[in-house]
Amino acid sequence: MAQGITPGDTFEYICREDRDLPQDEQTVFVCGHLTVEQDEDIENRLGALTDDGYQVAMGSISLLALHYGLKSVKNIDGKGADLNLERDETKKLLKGGLRPWKTKQGEGLSLIKKSARNEVAQAIRAGGNLSEEELKNL
Repeated sequence: MAQGITPGDTFEYICREDRDLPQDEQTVFVCGHLTVEQDEDIENRLGALTDDGYQVAMGSISLLALHYGLKSVKNIDGKGADLNLERDETKKLLKGGLRPWKTKQGEGLSLIKKSARNEVAQAIRAGGNLSEEELKNL
């Protein structure tokens, strides 16, 4: 039987476009594994049947994965500065038991490029194990 991973465990993720850079220039995303409740919340929000048909909410899903799974960002600028992530205490708790990260323009998650946000969100949902096929489709 395979051993489980606890939500407290973390893994480091480096986006594809940074992997060829010298190690001291790579941005490192420290991510946690999702709880069952967090994973279920994301899965339940993937899409919904509306009057206009089935609608998929991929932007919301990526952001939700980051709120749940992203723990910290090291070397955001490639020069050693870490990204300061703060929970938004003015927002209500998400179903997965956490408040969202602040996302105001110019701070928090807004400082991460969209392509990196999407790739890291996918890595969080996959538990850090993206196949080459999944990477090609990002």
